Amino acid sequence: MINECHSKRIIDRRLNTNLGFLRHVSFLITALIALSGFALKNGEAVAADAAEERGTYESAFGFGRQSLGISGGYGLALPVGGTDGPELEDIQFVYATPRWGIGISDPLGGRSWYRGNFEFLLEGTFLYMFEPKSGIAGGIAPGLRYNFLTNTRFIPFFFAGVGFIALDADLDRQSDGLNFILQSGVGLHYFISQQTALTGEWRFHHISNARIHDKNAGINSSLFMLGVTFFLR
Repeated sequence: MINECHSKRIIDRRLNTNLGFLRHVSFLITALIALSGFALKNGEAVAADAAEERGTYESAFGFGRQSLGISGGYGLALPVGGTDGPELEDIQFVYATPRWGIGISDPLGGRSWYRGNFEFLLEGTFLYMFEPKSGIAGGIAPGLRYNFLTNTRFIPFFFAGVGFIALDADLDRQSDGLNFILQSGVGLHYFISQQTALTGEWRFHHISNARIHDKNAGINSSLFMLGVTFFLR
């Protein structure tokens, strides 16, 4: 009789233990299902937000879309061409350029890696030379920019442009007065909001006068710029 009662208590204890284990397993499964559903729903929301953001950034680029920007920078001589001689090889300057841009194409390239659009830019050019002697220059420089539409906040681009500049630097091998600008380079927009981007660039910058003056060694420079661009909606 005693053994039967003892056996019954053991069975009841095991049954309670198994029921408790099953309750914990059921709770864990339910929690995992709920968590999975929440994660899936949250992931869909994040993906939707990301898609909306991508569309928002890309919508800044297209035919007729305008932008305003300003950049400042630092230039130093590249010792190539006539710039590898005395005086010109020591040139250093600070640079400022306000700019206006307008899209001249809708996005091109479909879904390819080079998907992007062309933009016409009109820049003001202001230069203060502090090496090898003090000098100033100012002018206007139109150009073209091709923006690579990456579906992210990062929009790289190519740039090329020409223009004219009035130079006053008293250099021994480059005449003052009317000169011309040739420039090309690469850059990157980083959008900090839906309408505002930080813009960094490197350009090869060339000044010469096409031999309309006696001295025309040419000034070749490496120009680094950082600024901000506002995209108008």
